[in-house]
Order: sequence, then C-alpha cells, then structure tokens
Amino acid sequence: MVFDLREETGGKAGTIARVADRLGVHREVPHSWVRQTEIDEEKRSGATSSTRSGSPNWSGSP
Repeated sequence: MVFDLREETGGKAGTIARVADRLGVHREVPHSWVRQTEIDEEKRSGATSSTRSGSPNWSGSP
C-alpha cells in the first residue's frame, strides 16, 4: 500500500501516516513493513526476513 501510494502521489512525504490511518494502526507498523521490504529488496542494509526467521546461532560456529 505504501509503495503504491508513493507511486500515485510521486513522493514519500506522508504516505506511511496515510496508510497507518487507513488501516487504523500506529504509524510505526507500516514503517517497519517498509523498512523490512527495503532490506529484503537490498535497497537498505540490515537482516533480511529469511535471516531473521532462522534460529540465532549463539555458539558462534556455523
């Protein structure tokens, strides 16, 4: 929804807030979705969804 709205309006300003209001959720919810999507699409650095869904390896060995 956020990316579609950004395409329609041609900008980023206010799109996350508008989507949050439409869905009735806190603004951080779609913000975190956008952030994770950008990471998964390699547009932003961070842990991908597939990396995050795996069990952490606390021993330090593969």
